[in-house]
Amino acid sequence: MISDSQSILDDLKLAVKQYAEEMPQVVADAQSKVAEWRLSNQDILPLHPFGHLAKTDCVEGFWQVSKQRWIDDAGEVMFPTRVGLDDQLRPVISAPRGDATQTLIVRNRNTIDVIDVCKDKKESWDPARESGLPFCRVYLDDDGRMTQIATLRDSSLKVEQFCWLNGRIVTSTETVHELSDDLMLVEKDPVLSQHQEYLYDEVGQLLQVNQNRHAIFSSGRGDTLESVISDSVAQLSEAIVARIVSMESENADPSNRLKRLVLVYSAEHAHCGLPSEVRFAREDEDHSDLFYAEELDPLVDWIPDDKIQNFDCLLIRLYQLVDSPEVFLEGEAVLPFRQMLQRLAKNINEEMSKLPGVVAEEFVAYPVDDHGDVDAEEDFRASVSGEAATRWLAGRDELAEIEDDDDDDEEFEDDDEFDDDDDE
Repeated sequence: MISDSQSILDDLKLAVKQYAEEMPQVVADAQSKVAEWRLSNQDILPLHPFGHLAKTDCVEGFWQVSKQRWIDDAGEVMFPTRVGLDDQLRPVISAPRGDATQTLIVRNRNTIDVIDVCKDKKESWDPARESGLPFCRVYLDDDGRMTQIATLRDSSLKVEQFCWLNGRIVTSTETVHELSDDLMLVEKDPVLSQHQEYLYDEVGQLLQVNQNRHAIFSSGRGDTLESVISDSVAQLSEAIVARIVSMESENADPSNRLKRLVLVYSAEHAHCGLPSEVRFAREDEDHSDLFYAEELDPLVDWIPDDKIQNFDCLLIRLYQLVDSPEVFLEGEAVLPFRQMLQRLAKNINEEMSKLPGVVAEEFVAYPVDDHGDVDAEEDFRASVSGEAATRWLAGRDELAEIEDDDDDDEEFEDDDEFDDDDDE
């Protein structure tokens, strides 16, 4: 393992230069090692010790459980990948975009290099980009374990280092350095540094990965949609109710109690496993539209610091059950997230009803999509009991009629002004 960033950068730049000079032979060597071609539903690249278990590039902010599988028919998936395996069934070529563009996996004694290459018009192989970037080198110890992964791009150098103990990764550190146009370190210190810790069960299976206090992976073994939603509702409800009680105990004006609690989420991006924020209105300031939350005060610290990782894991477990890109595109993945938030709001309403005097008698909690992409009344009626929902929605309609009358009066006054101008 190379200890300092400058030495890693020098090592990668030299490798890129050598590959660029020898690319036709490198491609030929890789092709000669292919003992079998197979089709996969996704890339298979050795870019992380747990790459077989999860997609570790933190899509949506967390690792997604890998769903790699071999397929018999290219028509089974939209974008199949052709994978060339050597005689030990290790990938040596991955072609997700057809034979014209391929990723080579070059294995040496203590390194694995991952190189994107493509054919030019002269049918010769060159690095996929003129500079030969991006280029990735994986450093191995004498036992063949990944200890360091370095990726060189046009403007950055990313290095991830792994600490092993008793055959397990216990921590890793990822740093990113900014590079100048001539691929020199701009500053000695990294522009980004992240620390991960790895947690295992009693038999050594990876359970969870935390990054800078936040969970980015949870195995979720044995999860069902109902079990995760139930866990989420129970834990979130407990935290939010406790925060309300704490806030109201410090309220300087007990006569001005909490009247509405809005769980804000975004159905547009299907990022609604947890509310993006929680807002509230009191009795003397509740004049805004029922489904417009931007003017309301935010409920701060509604997730306790010591519970952040627990809630991250809940969200990850939920995503893993409905993380199909095809489903996201069709909008169907939003439904379980909405149902969870509706149940959460309903649970908060029930819990607050058991604490008379803490909030206003007509208190309601409900979710609101901040882009208005789903039926707001449907969310409301699924979260609030029937009579209360009808009463609140009727009040909203009355308010809308009053506002319409005010608008008409203003237009009438404007017309009078124009008439007066005409008389003059």
